[in-house]
This record gives sequence, C-alpha cells and structure tokens, in this order.
Amino acid sequence: MPIIRILLPLEKSNSTLLKRALHVLENNDPIYGEAAFLIKVVHKVDENAKHFQRITGYKIYLTNPSLRTALFSPITPTDDEAGNCVETAIYAQWMHRDTAKLHYAKWKNVRFEGEVDMIQLDDSKLKPLWALEIKWSNRYVENPKKLKSLRAFCAINNLQSSILTSIDKQEHVELDGLELNIYPAAVYAYVIGANTLLLKGSEECGEFPVPELVEGGVG
Repeated sequence: MPIIRILLPLEKSNSTLLKRALHVLENNDPIYGEAAFLIKVVHKVDENAKHFQRITGYKIYLTNPSLRTALFSPITPTDDEAGNCVETAIYAQWMHRDTAKLHYAKWKNVRFEGEVDMIQLDDSKLKPLWALEIKWSNRYVENPKKLKSLRAFCAINNLQSSILTSIDKQEHVELDGLELNIYPAAVYAYVIGANTLLLKGSEECGEFPVPELVEGGVG
C-alpha cells in the first residue's frame, strides 16, 4: 500500500469536491495527481539500493507542503503532523532538480527492519550517491547511534558521509567511520532551493545569502 505524506483522512474536509479529489489520489493510480503537478510518487529500494522486482509500496508527497494548510488547517511545530510537513518541504525543494533520482530505502531482514528517508541514485552505476535522514527532532544530535537504519545503509553501500536534519541544531559528528553532517531542516531546505535556482541560472536569489553546506554526501 502507498504511504501518503501530508494527506489527512477525508473526513477532515467539508468539501465534497476535495473529498473526491483526495479519494482519487489515495485509492487510484497516482499518475493523475503527478500529471497535475499536485503530487510526486517516490519509489523504494532495498538496503543495497536495488529496485524491487515487484512494486509493493511507495510514498506520495504533495509538491508543496503549504497545500496542507490551504486544504485543512495550519499546524504548529509541536504537532504530530509537523514531521511529515518537514519531510514534504525538503522533497519539494529537490523536486525542482531535473537530474534528481530520488528514492527512499526500506527493508526487512532477520536483523531488523530499516528505512532511510531519501536516497539519490546513480542510474549508470546503480549505486547510491548519498543518503539523507529527515528528522524534526534534536534528540538524534545528542545520540546519533540511534540512527541504526542510516548507519547500516551507509555501511552496506560504502557511503563515507551522510546528512541528518534537526529542528535547530547544527553539528559535525564522526561516528564509526561515518561523517555525519547535521543541519536545521529549515536551513537545509532553503539551501537546496537556493542552489537549485542558481543551477538554473536564476537571479531570484541573488540578494539573499546562501550558506555553504553538503547537500547530500560523499560516496
């Protein structure tokens, strides 16, 4: 079954038209939503960054997290839905990269069940270029060893560095040979969007400072 980020239960809306639209997105082929630039379908890979022979699940992201507020109601940073909104916001910034080959990793074996939020694949080599774990929490900054899935994925795929987002903490951590760069989620999303505009030759961000950070990781 697909995992739908941001979309709430249909009964949360009083609009009959909206209920029908969300019903289509949740229960039918998501190609209709993608064609309308309302959603983005992200497919999963396993712990070796290999595609599954049969599609058993995928995630659906709104192309803009502000749609959630427009359709339903605003949320606060402490609401349960905040984490999904942050994840959607970061994916939304990457969606404007024409060359981005984004996936998420999810697997289950005899040791444990793991998931990593964002993977950039090199299609020519069929290997991951970097991995990103999107968290709306500071607790992993104090105890990064709890990032078992991210650490396992990087070890299996020989990734020497990775990115972790937080609420408002920025750190650089060395953990069992893994270089972990931690940035506030808002800063990370801003820089990805600004760099995308710069790559496209836009002058829209010329008056705004763009902090330097590692966008993904170094394999």
